[in-house]
Amino acid sequence: MINRIDDIIVFNSLSNSDVKEIVNRELLKLKNKYSDFRYGDKLVDDIVRECEYMEYGARKIGKIIDSRLESVIIDKILNKEDLFIDSLGEYQIN
Repeated sequence: MINRIDDIIVFNSLSNSDVKEIVNRELLKLKNKYSDFRYGDKLVDDIVRECEYMEYGARKIGKIIDSRLESVIIDKILNKEDLFIDSLGEYQIN
């Protein structure tokens, strides 16, 4: 069997502002799911820093939000706490 390449697709690197926009869109989806959820700019910066976008693009954003943030929101709901999250730093995974 012979493989052939029909097209070459060139992807441009994401800028920091591109990744922040993607993070804000993903957090907006989370806000639509949990209406009382609010977040600060530092949370966006933390997610951007942790997703290592220069190497992996935006692929890790969803994983970070699913594994680190959504479980915190659920815990806060169960404990009847305020749903404002300003940073990932205070929520570490063990």
